[in-house]
Amino acid sequence: MLRLNLALPSGKRKHLEVAESSKVGDLKALAQQSLGHRFLSLVTVCGKILPDPEESLQAAGLQDGDHLTVVCLRAQLAATQRLFAPWCCWRKDHHMGT
Repeated sequence: MLRLNLALPSGKRKHLEVAESSKVGDLKALAQQSLGHRFLSLVTVCGKILPDPEESLQAAGLQDGDHLTVVCLRAQLAATQRLFAPWCCWRKDHHMGT
């Protein structure tokens, strides 16, 4: 089991335990459930966003005891006369800008 520490910029914190075989998508779903936010990104201490839900936690470089910042995203809506699509945005290099 991996013990991971999640923190929102507001200071709210959660300590989660996930199986070492888990994927980023599993961790994100658990974070969404425990923090009560649907649209969020997970950011490592190095500032790297973890965007690929199929990537294993090990491949993402996460280790037992790591700290992650959880950034809540505002859902956007793009629309035309016949179509609409919700989306959230982050940088192409998967790093959080400051």
